[in-house]
Amino acid sequence: MVICLSIALITGGAMIGSAVADGGATPLSTGTQADILAAEQANVTFRDQITSATEQRVLVANASLPAGGFVVLVDESGNRVGSTPFLEPGVHTDLVLPLESPVCDGAALTAVLYRDDGNRSLGPGDEPYRSHGEPIQTTAIVTPTAIATYSFADQQIVNGRVTVGTAAVPEEGGFVIVANASGSAVSEPLSPEELDPLGQSEYLGANTSGNVRVLLEARPPESTTLVAFTVADSNDNRSLDSGDAPALPLCKWIGYDTATVSIGSTTPTGTASPSPSPTMSSVVTSTLVEDSDNSTSTARVNQPGFEVLATVVALIILAAIVGLKQRAT
Repeated sequence: MVICLSIALITGGAMIGSAVADGGATPLSTGTQADILAAEQANVTFRDQITSATEQRVLVANASLPAGGFVVLVDESGNRVGSTPFLEPGVHTDLVLPLESPVCDGAALTAVLYRDDGNRSLGPGDEPYRSHGEPIQTTAIVTPTAIATYSFADQQIVNGRVTVGTAAVPEEGGFVIVANASGSAVSEPLSPEELDPLGQSEYLGANTSGNVRVLLEARPPESTTLVAFTVADSNDNRSLDSGDAPALPLCKWIGYDTATVSIGSTTPTGTASPSPSPTMSSVVTSTLVEDSDNSTSTARVNQPGFEVLATVVALIILAAIVGLKQRAT
Protein backbone atom coordinates (compact mmCIF):
# COMPACT_ATOMS: atom_id res chain seq x y z
CA MET A 1 0.00 0.00 0.00
CA VAL A 2 1.32 3.44 -0.86
CA ILE A 3 0.06 6.21 1.36
CA CYS A 4 0.47 9.74 0.14
CA LEU A 5 -0.48 13.13 1.50
CA SER A 6 -2.81 15.10 -0.73
CA ILE A 7 -3.26 18.79 -0.05
CA ALA A 8 -5.89 20.60 -2.06
CA LEU A 9 -6.65 24.29 -2.25
CA ILE A 10 -10.37 24.96 -1.80
CA THR A 11 -12.60 28.01 -1.94
CA GLY A 12 -11.55 30.76 0.46
CA GLY A 13 -7.90 29.68 0.50
CA ALA A 14 -8.39 26.69 2.79
CA MET A 15 -6.04 23.78 2.68
CA ILE A 16 -7.20 20.22 3.35
CA GLY A 17 -4.59 17.69 4.42
CA SER A 18 -5.55 14.03 4.27
CA ALA A 19 -3.97 10.64 3.87
CA VAL A 20 -5.22 8.67 0.87
CA ALA A 21 -4.74 4.92 0.42
CA ASP A 22 -4.25 3.27 -2.96
CA GLY A 23 -3.22 -0.25 -2.08
CA GLY A 24 -0.18 -1.99 -0.61
CA ALA A 25 1.27 -1.54 2.88
CA THR A 26 3.79 1.05 4.02
CA PRO A 27 4.68 1.23 7.73
CA LEU A 28 4.34 4.65 9.38
CA SER A 29 6.11 5.96 12.47
CA THR A 30 5.08 3.07 14.73
CA GLY A 31 4.54 0.53 11.99
CA THR A 32 1.31 -0.86 13.45
CA GLN A 33 -1.75 -1.71 11.39
CA ALA A 34 -3.83 0.67 13.56
CA ASP A 35 -1.49 3.54 12.64
CA ILE A 36 -1.79 2.71 8.97
CA LEU A 37 -5.59 2.59 9.09
CA ALA A 38 -5.76 5.80 11.11
CA ALA A 39 -3.52 7.63 8.65
CA GLU A 40 -5.62 6.38 5.76
CA GLN A 41 -8.73 8.04 7.15
CA ALA A 42 -7.52 11.03 9.21
CA ASN A 43 -8.09 14.44 7.66
CA VAL A 44 -8.89 18.02 8.64
CA THR A 45 -10.61 20.95 6.90
CA PHE A 46 -9.66 24.45 8.09
CA ARG A 47 -10.51 27.48 5.95
CA ASP A 48 -9.38 31.10 5.88
CA GLN A 49 -11.74 33.10 8.08
CA ILE A 50 -12.53 36.28 9.99
CA THR A 51 -12.95 36.09 13.74
CA SER A 52 -14.45 38.53 16.25
CA ALA A 53 -11.82 40.99 17.48
CA THR A 54 -13.28 40.97 20.99
CA GLU A 55 -14.10 37.25 21.35
CA GLN A 56 -11.57 35.41 19.25
CA ARG A 57 -12.54 31.92 18.15
CA VAL A 58 -11.89 29.93 15.01
CA LEU A 59 -13.93 27.31 13.19
CA VAL A 60 -12.48 23.99 12.07
CA ALA A 61 -15.01 22.78 9.53
CA ASN A 62 -14.22 19.09 9.68
CA ALA A 63 -11.88 16.71 11.53
CA SER A 64 -11.75 12.95 11.13
CA LEU A 65 -9.91 11.15 13.94
CA PRO A 66 -10.23 7.37 13.48
CA ALA A 67 -8.67 6.62 16.89
CA GLY A 68 -9.98 9.72 18.66
CA GLY A 69 -7.87 12.60 19.90
CA PHE A 70 -7.63 16.35 19.53
CA VAL A 71 -7.43 19.19 17.04
CA VAL A 72 -4.62 21.53 18.06
CA LEU A 73 -4.00 25.03 16.68
CA VAL A 74 -0.43 26.31 16.48
CA ASP A 75 0.96 29.64 15.28
CA GLU A 76 3.82 30.23 12.86
CA SER A 77 6.34 29.82 15.70
CA GLY A 78 4.91 26.43 16.65
CA ASN A 79 3.26 27.68 19.85
CA ARG A 80 -0.10 26.15 20.78
CA VAL A 81 -2.82 28.80 20.65
CA GLY A 82 -5.93 26.63 20.92
CA SER A 83 -7.21 23.06 21.13
CA THR A 84 -10.36 20.99 21.39
CA PRO A 85 -11.26 18.77 24.33
CA PHE A 86 -10.95 15.03 23.72
CA LEU A 87 -12.84 13.97 20.61
CA GLU A 88 -14.24 10.45 20.28
CA PRO A 89 -13.19 8.37 17.25
CA GLY A 90 -15.06 9.47 14.13
CA VAL A 91 -15.84 12.56 12.10
CA HIS A 92 -16.48 15.89 13.83
CA THR A 93 -17.84 19.00 12.12
CA ASP A 94 -18.02 22.72 12.93
CA LEU A 95 -15.54 22.63 15.81
CA VAL A 96 -15.22 26.02 17.54
CA LEU A 97 -11.85 26.59 19.21
CA PRO A 98 -11.27 29.67 21.46
CA LEU A 99 -7.84 31.19 20.91
CA GLU A 100 -5.58 31.12 23.96
CA SER A 101 -3.45 33.91 22.49
CA PRO A 102 -5.13 36.74 20.57
CA VAL A 103 -4.62 37.38 16.89
CA CYS A 104 -3.59 41.01 16.41
CA ASP A 105 -3.55 40.93 12.61
CA GLY A 106 -4.01 38.35 9.90
CA ALA A 107 -2.18 35.27 11.19
CA ALA A 108 -1.37 31.89 9.68
CA LEU A 109 -2.64 29.23 12.08
CA THR A 110 -2.24 25.50 11.55
CA ALA A 111 -4.74 22.84 12.65
CA VAL A 112 -2.93 19.61 13.58
CA LEU A 113 -4.60 16.26 14.36
CA TYR A 114 -3.35 14.54 17.52
CA ARG A 115 -3.96 10.95 18.60
CA ASP A 116 -4.76 10.48 22.31
CA ASP A 117 -2.37 8.34 24.36
CA GLY A 118 -5.27 6.84 26.32
CA ASN A 119 -5.87 9.34 29.13
CA ARG A 120 -8.32 11.52 27.15
CA SER A 121 -6.30 14.62 28.08
CA LEU A 122 -3.98 16.57 25.79
CA GLY A 123 -0.43 16.17 27.01
CA PRO A 124 3.17 15.38 26.08
CA GLY A 125 2.33 11.72 25.48
CA ASP A 126 0.01 12.54 22.57
CA GLU A 127 1.45 12.37 19.06
CA PRO A 128 0.21 13.83 15.76
CA TYR A 129 -1.48 11.59 13.25
CA ARG A 130 1.15 11.15 10.52
CA SER A 131 1.51 10.16 6.89
CA HIS A 132 5.00 9.35 5.58
CA GLY A 133 6.34 10.74 8.86
CA GLU A 134 4.67 14.13 8.41
CA PRO A 135 1.86 15.41 10.68
CA ILE A 136 -1.60 15.55 9.12
CA GLN A 137 -2.41 19.26 9.30
CA THR A 138 -3.59 22.26 7.32
CA THR A 139 -3.03 26.02 7.51
CA ALA A 140 -5.45 28.94 7.17
CA ILE A 141 -5.29 32.70 7.60
CA VAL A 142 -7.30 34.02 10.57
CA THR A 143 -8.05 37.76 10.63
CA PRO A 144 -9.78 39.72 13.43
CA THR A 145 -12.69 41.97 12.50
CA ALA A 146 -12.07 45.70 12.50
CA ILE A 147 -13.58 47.54 15.47
CA ALA A 148 -13.49 51.16 16.60
CA THR A 149 -9.93 52.43 16.68
CA TYR A 150 -8.34 52.65 20.10
CA SER A 151 -6.68 56.08 19.90
CA PHE A 152 -4.33 57.74 22.37
CA ALA A 153 -2.77 60.74 20.64
CA ASP A 154 0.47 62.51 21.52
CA GLN A 155 -0.38 65.35 23.91
CA GLN A 156 0.50 67.52 26.88
CA ILE A 157 -0.46 66.57 30.41
CA VAL A 158 -2.81 69.36 31.43
CA ASN A 159 -3.80 69.74 35.08
CA GLY A 160 -2.41 66.29 35.69
CA ARG A 161 -4.75 64.72 33.13
CA VAL A 162 -4.42 62.90 29.83
CA THR A 163 -7.19 62.17 27.34
CA VAL A 164 -7.76 58.89 25.52
CA GLY A 165 -9.57 59.82 22.31
CA THR A 166 -11.32 56.50 21.74
CA ALA A 167 -11.34 53.44 24.00
CA ALA A 168 -12.85 50.04 23.18
CA VAL A 169 -14.91 48.91 26.18
CA PRO A 170 -16.36 45.36 26.30
CA GLU A 171 -20.00 44.46 26.87
CA GLU A 172 -19.51 44.02 30.63
CA GLY A 173 -18.09 47.54 30.90
CA GLY A 174 -14.68 48.35 32.32
CA PHE A 175 -11.93 50.86 32.95
CA VAL A 176 -9.18 52.58 31.00
CA ILE A 177 -5.74 52.30 32.57
CA VAL A 178 -2.88 54.66 31.72
CA ALA A 179 0.58 53.28 32.44
CA ASN A 180 4.20 54.29 32.01
CA ALA A 181 5.71 52.43 29.07
CA SER A 182 9.18 54.02 29.13
CA GLY A 183 11.89 51.41 29.45
CA SER A 184 9.44 48.62 28.61
CA ALA A 185 9.11 46.88 25.27
CA VAL A 186 5.52 47.35 24.14
CA SER A 187 4.80 44.24 22.11
CA GLU A 188 1.70 42.52 20.78
CA PRO A 189 -0.25 41.21 22.47
CA LEU A 190 0.38 43.74 25.24
CA SER A 191 1.37 42.41 28.69
CA PRO A 192 -0.09 44.91 31.21
CA GLU A 193 1.70 43.28 34.15
CA GLU A 194 4.99 44.59 32.73
CA LEU A 195 3.82 48.21 32.90
CA ASP A 196 3.64 50.73 35.76
CA PRO A 197 0.04 52.02 36.11
CA LEU A 198 -0.26 55.77 36.70
CA GLY A 199 -4.04 56.24 36.76
CA GLN A 200 -7.44 54.83 35.85
CA SER A 201 -10.74 56.07 34.52
CA GLU A 202 -14.00 55.72 36.38
CA TYR A 203 -16.29 52.85 35.38
CA LEU A 204 -17.24 53.00 31.69
CA GLY A 205 -20.33 51.41 30.20
CA ALA A 206 -20.39 48.90 27.37
CA ASN A 207 -19.12 49.56 23.87
CA THR A 208 -16.80 52.29 22.72
CA SER A 209 -16.24 55.44 24.80
CA GLY A 210 -14.71 58.67 23.52
CA ASN A 211 -12.61 61.38 25.17
CA VAL A 212 -11.87 59.43 28.34
CA ARG A 213 -9.94 61.69 30.72
CA VAL A 214 -7.67 60.16 33.33
CA LEU A 215 -6.07 61.99 36.28
CA LEU A 216 -2.56 60.64 36.82
CA GLU A 217 -1.42 59.51 40.26
CA ALA A 218 2.22 60.34 39.61
CA ARG A 219 3.85 62.97 37.43
CA PRO A 220 5.86 61.21 34.70
CA PRO A 221 9.18 62.62 33.42
CA GLU A 222 9.24 65.26 30.73
CA SER A 223 8.32 63.79 27.32
CA THR A 224 7.66 60.15 28.05
CA THR A 225 5.70 57.31 26.46
CA LEU A 226 2.45 56.25 28.11
CA VAL A 227 0.19 53.40 27.14
CA ALA A 228 -3.60 53.30 27.56
CA PHE A 229 -5.44 49.97 27.67
CA THR A 230 -8.78 48.57 28.82
CA VAL A 231 -9.58 46.31 31.77
CA ALA A 232 -12.97 44.56 31.86
CA ASP A 233 -15.26 44.76 34.89
CA SER A 234 -15.21 40.97 35.07
CA ASN A 235 -17.07 40.65 38.39
CA ASP A 236 -19.66 43.29 37.49
CA ASN A 237 -19.21 45.43 40.62
CA ARG A 238 -18.25 48.66 38.80
CA SER A 239 -15.04 48.84 40.82
CA LEU A 240 -11.54 48.04 39.60
CA ASP A 241 -10.17 45.22 41.74
CA SER A 242 -8.30 41.92 41.63
CA GLY A 243 -11.33 40.18 40.13
CA ASP A 244 -11.00 42.18 36.92
CA ALA A 245 -8.76 41.34 34.00
CA PRO A 246 -7.41 43.01 30.85
CA ALA A 247 -10.16 43.02 28.25
CA LEU A 248 -10.18 42.45 24.53
CA PRO A 249 -7.18 41.19 22.62
CA LEU A 250 -4.63 43.75 23.79
CA CYS A 251 -3.43 44.50 20.27
CA LYS A 252 -2.53 47.96 18.98
CA TRP A 253 -5.60 49.83 17.67
CA ILE A 254 -7.89 47.17 19.18
CA GLY A 255 -7.09 47.01 22.89
CA TYR A 256 -4.41 49.62 23.49
CA ASP A 257 -2.45 52.53 22.06
CA THR A 258 0.62 54.52 23.04
CA ALA A 259 1.26 58.25 23.14
CA THR A 260 4.21 60.53 23.75
CA VAL A 261 3.26 63.07 26.40
CA SER A 262 4.90 66.13 27.88
CA ILE A 263 4.10 68.41 30.80
CA GLY A 264 1.64 71.14 29.82
CA SER A 265 1.81 74.76 30.94
CA THR A 266 -1.35 74.48 33.03
CA THR A 267 -0.08 71.60 35.15
CA PRO A 268 -0.43 72.54 38.86
CA THR A 269 2.73 74.16 40.27
CA GLY A 270 4.74 72.79 43.15
CA THR A 271 6.71 69.61 43.54
CA ALA A 272 5.24 66.68 45.37
CA SER A 273 7.46 64.66 47.70
CA PRO A 274 8.98 61.57 46.05
CA SER A 275 6.89 58.43 46.33
CA PRO A 276 7.37 54.79 45.30
CA SER A 277 6.33 53.79 41.81
CA PRO A 278 2.60 53.07 41.81
CA THR A 279 1.39 49.51 41.50
CA MET A 280 -1.86 48.12 40.13
CA SER A 281 -3.13 47.78 43.70
CA SER A 282 -2.58 51.49 44.34
CA VAL A 283 -4.54 52.28 41.20
CA VAL A 284 -7.30 49.89 42.21
CA THR A 285 -7.84 51.60 45.58
CA SER A 286 -8.10 55.07 44.08
CA THR A 287 -11.01 57.41 44.84
CA LEU A 288 -13.08 58.34 41.80
CA VAL A 289 -14.51 61.83 41.31
CA GLU A 290 -16.35 63.71 38.59
CA ASP A 291 -14.98 66.82 36.89
CA SER A 292 -16.90 69.98 37.74
CA ASP A 293 -17.79 70.38 34.06
CA ASN A 294 -19.29 66.86 33.99
CA SER A 295 -17.05 65.84 31.09
CA THR A 296 -16.21 62.23 30.45
CA SER A 297 -14.42 59.90 32.84
CA THR A 298 -11.94 61.34 35.30
CA ALA A 299 -10.29 59.44 38.12
CA ARG A 300 -8.66 61.05 41.16
CA VAL A 301 -6.05 58.62 42.36
CA ASN A 302 -4.15 61.00 44.63
CA GLN A 303 -4.55 64.52 46.00
CA PRO A 304 -1.26 66.40 45.53
CA GLY A 305 -0.28 68.57 48.47
CA PHE A 306 -2.31 66.73 51.11
CA GLU A 307 0.71 65.07 52.70
CA VAL A 308 2.65 68.36 52.67
CA LEU A 309 -0.24 70.16 54.32
CA ALA A 310 -0.52 67.48 57.01
CA THR A 311 3.21 67.77 57.73
CA VAL A 312 3.00 71.56 58.10
CA VAL A 313 0.07 71.28 60.50
CA ALA A 314 1.95 68.70 62.57
CA LEU A 315 4.99 71.00 62.82
CA ILE A 316 2.83 73.92 63.95
CA ILE A 317 1.26 71.78 66.70
CA LEU A 318 4.71 70.54 67.79
CA ALA A 319 6.05 74.10 67.97
CA ALA A 320 3.08 75.18 70.09
CA ILE A 321 3.65 72.31 72.54
CA VAL A 322 7.36 73.20 72.88
CA GLY A 323 6.43 76.84 73.49
CA LEU A 324 3.99 75.89 76.24
CA LYS A 325 6.59 73.72 77.97
CA GLN A 326 9.15 76.56 77.87
CA ARG A 327 6.64 78.94 79.45
CA ALA A 328 5.84 76.41 82.14
CA THR A 329 9.51 76.23 83.15
